[in-house]
Amino acid sequence: MPSDYIYTIAIDSQGNKWIGTNEGLVKFDGVRWTVYKTLNSGLPSNYVYAIAIDSQGTKWIGTNEGLARFDGVNWAVYKTSSLDFPSDNVYTIAIDSEGTKWIGTNGGVAVYQESGVKLFPKPYAYFYGDKLDFGKLRLGGVNRLSLKVSNDGGSELRITDVSVRSSSFKLLNKLPIVLNPGDSVNLSFEFSPSSSGSHVDTVFVYSNSYPDNVFKVVLTGSAEKSPDMGIIIEEQEKGKGMLVWLGWALLIILLILVGG
Repeated sequence: MPSDYIYTIAIDSQGNKWIGTNEGLVKFDGVRWTVYKTLNSGLPSNYVYAIAIDSQGTKWIGTNEGLARFDGVNWAVYKTSSLDFPSDNVYTIAIDSEGTKWIGTNGGVAVYQESGVKLFPKPYAYFYGDKLDFGKLRLGGVNRLSLKVSNDGGSELRITDVSVRSSSFKLLNKLPIVLNPGDSVNLSFEFSPSSSGSHVDTVFVYSNSYPDNVFKVVLTGSAEKSPDMGIIIEEQEKGKGMLVWLGWALLIILLILVGG
């Protein structure tokens, strides 16, 4: 293996494992390891983020320098400079039953067919993370965090529901949220712990995003009790009493010394 950093794994019909790393594409047939890099293959970059294999056994490979196609012998590369591609950073690839390639990039989703590439015609919700950690609070404290969501598709995105079950967490946005292509929004959550200890809630965000219309976000936080005010006042009173006692003791010592 050229690297311990593995981004993706795909298995072909013959059982070969295709592994994407930050140091190239790796094939493992159960015995031999074969490494494909920019220096010995048609890969446009050694950063391989996504691999999908079609019904013909052709490998579609997503990198940070474009989409590569490898049929076992020949390589082809698709980039913004040669096609109407939203970005060269390809992070995910899916192939449907008709052989259409759905390509997710940091600039939007594209659809590749034999007739060419077109921008994704449906809404696509891109979430900039799947977890929010509110840290540790005192009981009665409040913390607010946001998660950015953008519409990287080609039509209107509607976020219709966000299921928050724990009473310690709350969504601050008003629903529904409507995003035109290219727009984004911050989903704002509030953590106000109702009891001490750890708090966890798995929130489901429902929308008309294609192909997945439900996205999970994990909210975490913890709370500890505030110091008991009665104990604090009692300790303060004890401290005052000690000071008075020390004052009288010093006065008696001084009187003895003067009298002597």
